[in-house]
Amino acid sequence: MKCANCFAGDPNELPWSDRRSAVVSSIKSQLPDVLGVQEASQGWLKDDSRPGGISQFEDLAERLVASGAPYKLTNTKRNNCVNHATPTNCVYQYQGASQGTKLLFNTNTVELVTEGSLALPSLSGEDNGRYVAWGTFRQKSTGKKFFVANAHLQPGGGAEYQTLRDQQTKSVLAEIKLRNTENLPVLITGDLNSHKWTDPANVPYDVLTAAGYVDPLGNTYATDQPSSGATAESRIGTFYDSFNAFNRLANARNDSGNGTYLDYIFTSKMRVAEWETVVNVDAYGNFVGVIPSDHNMIRVDVGLP
Repeated sequence: MKCANCFAGDPNELPWSDRRSAVVSSIKSQLPDVLGVQEASQGWLKDDSRPGGISQFEDLAERLVASGAPYKLTNTKRNNCVNHATPTNCVYQYQGASQGTKLLFNTNTVELVTEGSLALPSLSGEDNGRYVAWGTFRQKSTGKKFFVANAHLQPGGGAEYQTLRDQQTKSVLAEIKLRNTENLPVLITGDLNSHKWTDPANVPYDVLTAAGYVDPLGNTYATDQPSSGATAESRIGTFYDSFNAFNRLANARNDSGNGTYLDYIFTSKMRVAEWETVVNVDAYGNFVGVIPSDHNMIRVDVGLP
């Protein structure tokens, strides 16, 4: 989502107050059952003067509901403090807060069963605030339950950060194993800050696939051609990169195949009827109107086993 107070001044990178309507519209155009967001900051918005302030993720949830999209947060806490509303003079108390890494769910289609979060490993002496947020949900139409984990891994180049992302990914897997006690179908979403051209390897991808999780795009290392393990039956816009950097011309490697992805949806073994990399572009590949974020929304339609 690009955190609310991280405005860099690029002419295509508008502040949150000017982008949030586009974010809401993008979500409403897809109406996913469960939505994972990253960088939906817990800091107070500068343009809202209500007592106690309002965070970016609270603002998003409010605006979705006001627009007629019935979404709720799995966890509404801002900070893991006795007073969760502010980190000032924080006395630690676990509240399930996960900073800007959040899950929202469509109350028309699914219900929340359980939820939680885990702080991921960080470099020594560095408080990077990286989390995995997870939830167990029940599909109202079928009664089937499923598990979703949403993570935001640490960016950075070099061996030290490769090792860190390896540790963070393994922590995500351990948390899923611990919390998914019913062995439910699993979807793992998030910004893993690693891609198929990362040298010398796409470590989070390798860790997840080694654990048996499936990349529906088959977006394997150093190639744009889907692997034989790809499961997405229908593909929309998958040649676009998931990171757009607020470039008016949407980043795309080719006009077919797979783009470069920092953002992923992995699944346990299940049917993936459709994958869409959501971009609103004209005939020339330029974004139309306000660019919602520096990352494109990605969506999968799955069939729960």
